[in-house]
Amino acid sequence: MESRSESYDHASVASGNIDNALVESIWYELNGRADREYIDQAILEANSRYQNAVIKTFVPIFIRRYVLNKLRTEYNFKNN
Repeated sequence: MESRSESYDHASVASGNIDNALVESIWYELNGRADREYIDQAILEANSRYQNAVIKTFVPIFIRRYVLNKLRTEYNFKNN
């Protein structure tokens, strides 16, 4: 079963079109404590790290993990 966070298109993110499901998933996991606009920026930053990846299969998972770790660190959030 595919989760909402893994269903977005890497190419869409690269063009600046961020899937709202990914943003909402991250926002929800952080209990609404992070601004959605900041989540968008963190996704774009993470996406740039994987832009030249040869194998794209796991990129959505890596992006989601990177964003959650970044926001938890910057906002000093605890894991749920």
